[in-house]
Amino acid sequence: VGKFTNGFLADYSNIKRFISVGLLVSAIANLIMGFTSSFYFFVACWAVNGWVQSMGSPACIVSLSRWYTNKERGSFYGFWSTSHNIGEALTYVLTAVVATYFGWQWGFRAAAAIGLLGGVIVSLFFHDSPESKGIPPVNEDFRKEKISIWDEQKGVLKNPYVWILAFSSAFMYISRYAVNSWGPYYFETAKGYTLTQSNTLVAISAV
Repeated sequence: VGKFTNGFLADYSNIKRFISVGLLVSAIANLIMGFTSSFYFFVACWAVNGWVQSMGSPACIVSLSRWYTNKERGSFYGFWSTSHNIGEALTYVLTAVVATYFGWQWGFRAAAAIGLLGGVIVSLFFHDSPESKGIPPVNEDFRKEKISIWDEQKGVLKNPYVWILAFSSAFMYISRYAVNSWGPYYFETAKGYTLTQSNTLVAISAV
């Protein structure tokens, strides 16, 4: 739901601000979870964290469409997808190491620090579009009749193949997150691995 909604919002947004705000709010949510053990605070913060993290992927894809031509976009999308998986794998290992040596709350605090650093990097070095830097757009629209963003979005919604891909991706993510969330617990309780070993095994599957 978050990716679906934020995907539509990202089309209208300044991507630099969109991603920066998402990272900042995610960092704050993780920081709060690192200083509380209240169940209700966890539920609220985890919901907020999940929502703002869903701002990242759609915004990055919109950014790719703004900065790379149709011919280049597939290759750079592949690079982006790889970095996404590698980053996820690194978070499993890093969080496990921090939690093992400093306690579980520091796992959230470390995530907050990294999220804040990411927000600063995006704010300093990321740019919304070529036009925002005085550069001509990479994809010229030669259509005589201009089509609004909303009309293009409605065209996407009416495409049945998009819905097939969307539902396929949704079910794939359900199984993926089931493995990623319960995998470490299974390896620890059923196989006797340490937290770091368990998360490392899940990190390998993420890559």
